[in-house]
Amino acid sequence: MPETDINEILKNSNISYSPTEDPADARLRRFKDYAGFVLMALALTVIGGVCTYLTLVSDNAETVKWAQTVLSAIVSGGIFFVIGKKAS
Repeated sequence: MPETDINEILKNSNISYSPTEDPADARLRRFKDYAGFVLMALALTVIGGVCTYLTLVSDNAETVKWAQTVLSAIVSGGIFFVIGKKAS
């Protein structure tokens, strides 16, 4: 099988890249993504704090049970978020 030199094939070609997104639109999209992330993290922190408080203080077994369920969902979601970010 003969060897093919990729540099010889691409010698007369011109490869260029130009972003298709306007810089102002990109900045707005990044801001919205960041704001959504911060608001979601804040909401999960508040919900987690309330559930932790209810788990530690409440005398009602039913309240403790659902608070622990919500806490386990938040923790497992956070773990899978971190693992998913590292894997991609």
